[in-house]
Amino acid sequence: MRTKTLLSVGIAALAIGAPATASAAQNGPAPTAASVTATTGPYAVTKTSLSNAQTPSDFGAANVWYPTPSQYAGQTFGAVAIAPGFTEVESDIAWLGPRIASQGFVVITFSTNSLGEAPNSRGIALNTAVKYLANDSVAKAEVDPARLAVVGHSMGGGGVLDAELQNPSLKAGVALMPWETSNPFAGITVPTAIVGATADIIAPPAQHSTPFYNAIPSTTPKAYLQLANATHFAAVRTPNPWIAAFTIQWLKRYLDGDTRYSAGLKTTPPLGINAGSVASYTGTFGLI
Repeated sequence: MRTKTLLSVGIAALAIGAPATASAAQNGPAPTAASVTATTGPYAVTKTSLSNAQTPSDFGAANVWYPTPSQYAGQTFGAVAIAPGFTEVESDIAWLGPRIASQGFVVITFSTNSLGEAPNSRGIALNTAVKYLANDSVAKAEVDPARLAVVGHSMGGGGVLDAELQNPSLKAGVALMPWETSNPFAGITVPTAIVGATADIIAPPAQHSTPFYNAIPSTTPKAYLQLANATHFAAVRTPNPWIAAFTIQWLKRYLDGDTRYSAGLKTTPPLGINAGSVASYTGTFGLI
């Protein structure tokens, strides 16, 4: 375990626009194909960077992205932690931070303590990180502690599924090209979205995404999007509009509880996602 000292942090504001007036479950306007694929959503976002010494011992250096507090005083948001995969660092998945935060969420993207950290350890880190957002972060006043979610890529995606087993009180999880060697996921009750890729040779869907999805009970809200001709790294470094759109809609539906997003998640392909980019799409649509 690392010993860390909490230090002061600097803040940089990223102006992105103004949100529509919304209820607690409806942060922002109704979804459209343009809104879910937009690079920036309706909320202005602030970024705070944390060194390895400033974060809890379960994970490393991080960035926190959150709706600029001077504009949204008194409003609370769901919190999202995002974990990278094997040999990846925070910068590999950082593109998702401001993109999700600008839709009305508080987000932390982080590096793991070691590049080869196992999925179960990444699950622990995800739960620690999202609780850090609610209890100790610079944006804690903006976080609704009852609305916490996890997202991850590769071993981080396997970590998402592990985190859901560790903490069933999570409201949502999104596993991107998840990699795990165990499959105890019949116990998952957290609404879960999985993204696989047909050209993934690192976490082939037949050995990873597909059996993971099938193991999750049909009584749990779940969806599985398989991208056509996409590789294992479709979710890292370069922004992917289809992965962003699917992730945002899932978080809106289950972390915010915004049922306006249900219809777009029940269509094939989901709202805003190019049909030619989708190999298959399925889900427990009666529950969504």
